[in-house]
Amino acid sequence: MSMGNLEFLKQKYDLHNAEEVESAAKRTEEKTGEKISQDPEERIQNYLNRFQEILDRKDPEKRERGIEALKRILYDKFVIKPEEIPEGYFDNQRRIAREQGHGEVEITDETRGQLTEVIIADQQSSLDTWVDYLSSPDATYPDWLKYYATRSVLGMGEYDKAKKQFTKRSKGTTKPFPDLNREALAYVLDAIEKKHKGEKISLVALEAEDKEKFSKLIQSENFAKLYAWAIEKVTPASVDQLSVTLGKWMKYDQNSDHMPLVESLQGHGTGWCTAGESTAETQLKGGDFYVYYSLDRDGKPTIPRAAIRTQEGGIAEVRGVAAEQNLDSHIGGVVQEKLKEFPDGAQYEKKARDMKFLTAIENKVKSGRGLQKDDLVFLYEINGKIEGFGYQRDPRILELREQRNPEEDMPVVFECAREQIARRPEDINENTMAYVGKLEPGIFQKLPDNLEHIYTSFPDRKIRQEKVEIGGKSAEQLLKELKTAGIKISEYAKDMFQSPEFVSGKNSEEATLIRLTVADLGFTGYTRTDRIYERAKELGLELCPAEVGPHYRLKYQNQPLGEWIYIGMKQISDSDGPTHVSELGRFEDGLWLDDDWAGPAHGWSPEDEGVFRKSLYFSPRFCGGVFCYKDFNIPTFCRMLECWCEDYRKTLIHYRIRIMEIAVVLHNIRSVYNVASVFRTADGAGVAKIYLVGVTPSPLDRFGKFRVDFAKVALGAEKTVEWEHFKNFGAVYKKLRKSAGGRTPAGGGYEILAVEQDKRSIPYYKYRSLSYPNDRRDKRVNKKLKKITLAPRRTRDKCALIFGEETRGLPKSVLDKCDKILEIPMRGKMVRQAHHPRNEKGLLRRKESLNVSVAAGIVIFAFAYRC
Repeated sequence: MSMGNLEFLKQKYDLHNAEEVESAAKRTEEKTGEKISQDPEERIQNYLNRFQEILDRKDPEKRERGIEALKRILYDKFVIKPEEIPEGYFDNQRRIAREQGHGEVEITDETRGQLTEVIIADQQSSLDTWVDYLSSPDATYPDWLKYYATRSVLGMGEYDKAKKQFTKRSKGTTKPFPDLNREALAYVLDAIEKKHKGEKISLVALEAEDKEKFSKLIQSENFAKLYAWAIEKVTPASVDQLSVTLGKWMKYDQNSDHMPLVESLQGHGTGWCTAGESTAETQLKGGDFYVYYSLDRDGKPTIPRAAIRTQEGGIAEVRGVAAEQNLDSHIGGVVQEKLKEFPDGAQYEKKARDMKFLTAIENKVKSGRGLQKDDLVFLYEINGKIEGFGYQRDPRILELREQRNPEEDMPVVFECAREQIARRPEDINENTMAYVGKLEPGIFQKLPDNLEHIYTSFPDRKIRQEKVEIGGKSAEQLLKELKTAGIKISEYAKDMFQSPEFVSGKNSEEATLIRLTVADLGFTGYTRTDRIYERAKELGLELCPAEVGPHYRLKYQNQPLGEWIYIGMKQISDSDGPTHVSELGRFEDGLWLDDDWAGPAHGWSPEDEGVFRKSLYFSPRFCGGVFCYKDFNIPTFCRMLECWCEDYRKTLIHYRIRIMEIAVVLHNIRSVYNVASVFRTADGAGVAKIYLVGVTPSPLDRFGKFRVDFAKVALGAEKTVEWEHFKNFGAVYKKLRKSAGGRTPAGGGYEILAVEQDKRSIPYYKYRSLSYPNDRRDKRVNKKLKKITLAPRRTRDKCALIFGEETRGLPKSVLDKCDKILEIPMRGKMVRQAHHPRNEKGLLRRKESLNVSVAAGIVIFAFAYRC
């Protein structure tokens, strides 16, 4: 080897004085018995010979052991230690989770340990890539150049695509070592070697500006800068090559070998963490991974341009090769087409946009900048709900809103003056641009037809006013159009089309629909269908014709995922009487036209949303409305007659059913499947809330994500049923009794009922509420006057049903706090065997009870519809 090359290492690193060079000299002297010269170049060469000796070993096992020993030395000196990982890294994980809508995520010790393992494993594997290549026969560079490259890489951090340079590595660097790009490395090392040999470096293929820049870089001999320049200029993924979008999508299946994916990414400077072996393996365990490779100069799809990672059946993230892993300006169309193949593709794009916009608003507020109209419209969710990647609503929305003054923001959002916002019906005039106030009788006849901004409370309670063309199409035509549009129709909804009560208007007409919630109508709790219909009529609304459901479904195709809207219509009858109305919804598999049970006594929550038709005529007998003759036509006249005939709409059967508000308490039930099954039952019965006590598992895992085993049984109920976890029953008891004035629910609290076999228990079907004696009113006795008075009738009960584990049941401390103890009488053969005299040890006693999820289903539904 030329001593000039060793002089290069001496001058650049002062290598001859390094501790490792001195240690190598001592080992050689001990081994050979000969003194090593003090000449710097000779001592450096002796040091390098040690590495070459390892590579020249003919025994593969010994050679591999030597390389592994070298790797361990590098790990110990250059790979980050657990205690060196800065707290800022974990803060950044919290920030990322927050910006994706997960809220404030706790980083537990277990999570820290898992993240630490991934960081260390990825650093080790990225370092292995360099060592394995430079020690392979493919790397024919002299040992001094290999040392130069290795030592340089050990001091380099991640590649900054915006600045086109590598950051400096420090002890707290958590990123892997740079990707190995063999072509860029060859370009750099060949140029350095030629420079030291005094040979001319070929720059013919470079532009004049690039020639000048490269000449300066080669003089500096700064590997990091030269390597960064080579990656940008001479690798296939150059700026020019980014304009090439022809290529191929490759799918890497879940749980498949991760190495083909890793090898296809390394050396291309994508900046994706998936290029790390540990990360790639973890991600493929979570779901499929798709990569789009554009064509290289040889016409082969090898250049990674975009990636789609899935998890739990949905899209987890989309990445590109531009700055901050965004998609480059050329590849967006290719990715959008691919996303159409995923059920949640469009939803993912919206979530990504929403989270990016919300983060931008958050940063504006932090920096003291004012918000513009577009910012406020988005923050107040005027045009649609903000969607994120968390399972709950992004907490930043409420945090940012709490810092705002809605009164000052409304004129900006509505683009009007303060005086153009009406607060009472009498304030409405020709200049009104918005209405924010209570809904009073006749309000919709007073509001202009084209008024866009109607709220009962800004910004959460928006009333939507929409025009829909109805009539002129038969039931068969509507069904055909729905199928052509790809809308899914439930079997019950199809039956409604066949009913003689489903009548389509012969002539087409425009209907004004009003969308509002039960709370907008002024109700605060669960409310019967008949009361909702009566209230809508008072406000100047009427029931929709049956054909509104399919017509509105065809128009409203940008419905958000998870939203369900009910059509306020005259119920279509089945064997149980007039009970069915149309329902519009969107699941992950697309848009649906469904039906729902809406008997007169059926209960609706305050957040349930429905659609009514704005009445063109509003009877002055009720609210002083006026009839506009300009709106007169035959359909209008028919509806006038309907309004005049006060009893025409009163076709609902007033069943004497009272609606129970039910809470469920699950006490120390260990089985995930039983608990998840109860959640599903609770959703079907309209349970208000589930309280989980003690060891009862919750729907969420330790990372705050829904458990897969829980979700498989609950089938979505884990997301719809409200729940809360308590360590002990005492805390739940206080909460259930909190608003009650004593041991009865008269003050608004819950009657607490245990479901358990006990000496004090009674059959569940014989139970009568404390609030409802036989005459449905409390008989109160004045002892002095010996007079009995009746309390006012109540319209609703609140009860909490407590279920315990099957083997031990509920403890006495819980039973003693309950108002009543209920049981499900058992009659089967196993029960008789359990009580047989020969069953001395009570071995069959356990067979006497039902599975807890089955028992819960029986009792919950019995209480949900008590007569």
